[in-house]
This record gives sequence, C-alpha cells and structure tokens, in this order.
Amino acid sequence: MGARTRRFTSLATGSNTTKAAGIAALCAVMLLAGCGGSGGSASDASTPVIRGDVAEAGVSGTTVIAPGVPAAPTGAAGDGKVTVTVAQGSSGGTPATYTVTAVGTSKTCTVTGATGSCDVTGLTNATPYTFTATATNEGGTSGVSAPSNSVTPGAAATTATVRTVTFESGYAGLPTIYTQTGSSPAALLPNTFRWGSMSFLGWNTDRYGHLNNTGEWFADRAEYSFASDIVLYAQWGEPGEPYNIRAQVQGPGKVDVTFLTAPNPDGTYYTDWVVYELVVSKSVLFVSSKNVNAPGTHSLDNLPAGKLRFHVVHNRKYRASRPAAVVVEASAASATVSAPGTPPAPTVVAGTAKITATVAAGTSGGTPASYTVKAYTVNGTEAGTSCTVTGASGFCDVTALTAGSTYTVKAVAKNAAGDSGASVASSPVTLATVPGAPALTALSRRSKTEVWVTYSAPSSNGGKPITGYTVTATRNGVDITQSFPAEAGRVSVGPLTRYAVYTFTVRAMNSVGTSGPSNANTFRVDR
Repeated sequence: MGARTRRFTSLATGSNTTKAAGIAALCAVMLLAGCGGSGGSASDASTPVIRGDVAEAGVSGTTVIAPGVPAAPTGAAGDGKVTVTVAQGSSGGTPATYTVTAVGTSKTCTVTGATGSCDVTGLTNATPYTFTATATNEGGTSGVSAPSNSVTPGAAATTATVRTVTFESGYAGLPTIYTQTGSSPAALLPNTFRWGSMSFLGWNTDRYGHLNNTGEWFADRAEYSFASDIVLYAQWGEPGEPYNIRAQVQGPGKVDVTFLTAPNPDGTYYTDWVVYELVVSKSVLFVSSKNVNAPGTHSLDNLPAGKLRFHVVHNRKYRASRPAAVVVEASAASATVSAPGTPPAPTVVAGTAKITATVAAGTSGGTPASYTVKAYTVNGTEAGTSCTVTGASGFCDVTALTAGSTYTVKAVAKNAAGDSGASVASSPVTLATVPGAPALTALSRRSKTEVWVTYSAPSSNGGKPITGYTVTATRNGVDITQSFPAEAGRVSVGPLTRYAVYTFTVRAMNSVGTSGPSNANTFRVDR
C-alpha cells in the first residue's frame, strides 16, 4: 500500500477525541489525492474511489474501477503455439490478469500483471489464428479486445539449399547456356534454343543421350526436384527421327519395343508414307525385323533366347534417312516368365480432386509390365477413376476424387504371366478443399463514406494456406466486393453511399477456391 493509502487508513481509524478534525482532514486528503471523484464534493467523499492498491484492513466504503478494454494483442508464431502479448487499455483501472483466447477455439492462456505475454498452445501448424483478450481485477472484467494480427504457427523453418540447373544447347556453335535456381520442386524453364530445321526433343543429362540412348530424359517444362545441381543438354533430331528406344521382355520369345519420334519444327508430326523398321540382331547377326507406321509400343514375337539388340530405322516418302543412332540391349525371354511379386505401398501426393501415386516393383517375382492403381475411401470403398503405369516403375494420377476427403491408394503389378496381389495401402492423404467461413466480428464508422470491417480467420483453412479475403457490401441487391491480403483482420471498405444501409459479409480464399460467406451484419454509413 502506498503512502497516501496508509495515511488515509490512519485517519480513518483514529481516536474519537479528534473525530471532527479527523473527518475534515480525511476529506482534505481525499480531495488532494484525487480520491473523491470529480469536483471533490462532500457527497463524493462518502464513497471514495481508490485507483491504487487497496489491500490493508480498515478501509471501508471503497470502489476499485474495472479495467477498460485492452489494446489489441500481438502474436508471434511458434511450433504448435503462438506467444501473445497484451497491454492495458487507455481507460479504466489497472488489470490484475488477462485471459487470452484463440478466436474460434477453446484454446486460452493467462497473463498476470498489468502487461505481459503467454503462450496459447495446442494449435494446428499451418493454420492462421487471431487472438482476443479480456482484462480482470477486483472491480470486474473488461470487454473483449479487438482481434490481434493473424498468426500462423509452424515448425521452425529450415534453410533450403539453393540448387542450379544449367541448360546447355548441346552442340558447339549454338548459344552457350542459361541457368535456373531453386530450392523446392518447380517446372523447368522452357527451351529457348533453336537449331535450323532440327527439332528439339527434350533435355538429357548426357550431351549425346538421344544418340547413345543414355542419360535421364526431361521433357520441356518438366518438374525438377532441385535436390541437386544438374546440367541438362538440349537434344536435337531430324523431323521423324526415332529416339528414346526402350525394350521390355513380355514373355517367352516376346519383347515390346517403345520409341518416340522427333516432331517437325512447328510441333506437328509426319503422318503420310512413314515406315519405321524395327531391326533385331544377335552377336552382330540379323535376327528379324518388323515395319510399323507410327511411334509407340510394338511387340516382336518368336525371338531366340540370349542377348538381343534393337534399333529403329526411319524412311519417309522413299527417301532413306540415316538410321537412328540409338541401340538398346535387352535379354530375350527365358523359357518361363514369372508373375510379378506384390509391389510395396505406393507413395502419394495430394492434388486438387486427384492423387499422384508412384509405384515400383516388389522384391520378388517377375518384372512388371504395368500397374493398375486405385484409390479407396476410409471405409475401403473404391473411389475416383483408376490409372495405369506402364513399365517396371513410374507414376500416374487417380482422378475424379472429392476435395476435402481422405483416401489411400493400392497398386497391382501385371505382366504376361499374371497379376500380383494388391499392395498394402499407401499412407492416407486428404485432398485440400476451400476454407471454412470467417467470422465477421465488428462494423464501425471510418469516414462519411467508409466503414471499418473487422473479422477473424476461419477455424479451418481447408488444408491450404489462406491467400486472402473478400468483403462484400450489399444494398438493394447490388454487391460491392473488395479483396484484402491474408494478414488483414480489420479493413476499410468504401467509398459507399452516405447514410445508406449495407449488409456486410466476408469470405476466405485459398488455392482451391473461396469459402462460404461469414455471418451477415448491417450498418448505416456515416452513422
């Protein structure tokens, strides 16, 4: 208790011999100390107001002022939590404690004292929150503060390593290089090289990849992980030239040969009088050949056992082009082919209404020629449209799925000898959906033609970060809609018609779409 309070106590409890003088002195002290209210009248002195600590016994007839509404809190993100700082408002008594609440949840924390911080825990990472506070002392509890800034908790960020993709023209005499940097998966830059009448086939990690059928291929604008530095060489071919030849054993004496062809410089393909000859040799000796008129996958049957070599020769309009300088070696089928073993669980990535599943061969059985991939609901019911992966490994998209729903994926491997059992289910994955509706919490006058609109984030962001909000003011069936960034929580809407009554709603947005409207409130402009 301060000096003024102690003095007041001694006067209030003094002896009766100086009672009249004590009362007069008491009133004088109260007036000088500012305890008797405005004006310092005798009636004020009957119930003095104490704005300091009133803890000692012997003081009667006192009132402690309840705190005013606190200032809007501020928040700082942590891992599964937000540290919220509160401070006293501009009016009312001194707070003893604050209760901080995450808007739209039951998560709270308490601050002791006139100002300070506390942690609201148990929050969901990657979900934005706002926070309000109330102040309390012996005189009562304040109203609720304005919302804090929007804060999104998350694990401590790790510094991503920036990687470089170097694009080379592939041949001397062409423009040298250009580069692209990144630290997360992204589409490669488009090809900007040109070489006369030659056709661009794609990128390869080997300068002569399409001639030697070596290296790893990347299509133009294909996605790259940026997990490591890499040099990609432009690959060139004459229109119609075959490249990227592959061979896959399908059964006894049967091999499938797959190849692509170079387009014309304008992106079209030859379709008339085109013949491709698939030539098979063994130990430099001719074995067999087959003519086809289009690229793709073609089967060769009745082949001998042993190491076989496959290449493709292209002829167009009776003019022989040079043989494709690409050779693939594959073992011919043995006497028996085994059905594939059960593949491992696919790995999955959620998209919008689809799941991209990556599959690989199991540790036993024959080599898969293809996979059938299906999605299932949490109840085990098949969902969406299944997809097929061709080859011993790869990926495909299961489509026609429902946003916001959870699925698992299974794969079955196939070859000429039969089908494997279904793999174990992938990890469950939930497809993103639109956010929940935000809450419209307050409307107030900003100017003669503008209105402050205060709102809080939705309880669910739909699985994708909130990217912004729209506020709509409606009058006589006409909407005025304005957009605001994701961090906003109190925005100015206008200009509006003065003295007109508008109905306000708020919607949240993410990369999937826009939420439903918030609760609607009306307000008269320049009220």
